[in-house]
Amino acid sequence: MDYGSPPTDHEATVKKYFDGTLFDPYSAQYDFGSPQQFWVKDAPLAGGRISAGYMVRVSINAKNRYGAYVGKKMYGVIIKNDRVIKVMHEFELNNLKMQ
Repeated sequence: MDYGSPPTDHEATVKKYFDGTLFDPYSAQYDFGSPQQFWVKDAPLAGGRISAGYMVRVSINAKNRYGAYVGKKMYGVIIKNDRVIKVMHEFELNNLKMQ
């Protein structure tokens, strides 16, 4: 399995990714876990693709359009060669078995 090289700065890589998806990225509060080698296979109906790299669990709380914090949301971000290749939401993480 090709996991790629370990992330050089996983926090900066994740923040850069979410800067493009959050409504107010400057308000974001992050809690990071440590990167771990990880792989996951998509469901057959979703193509059955295997994503392998280093997963970082991150909790994010940011403001919405009304200026209120929405509460912490958990994500699993898979990084390979310092690029985000897959983001899993909390409900997906709860159904995973750690490799």
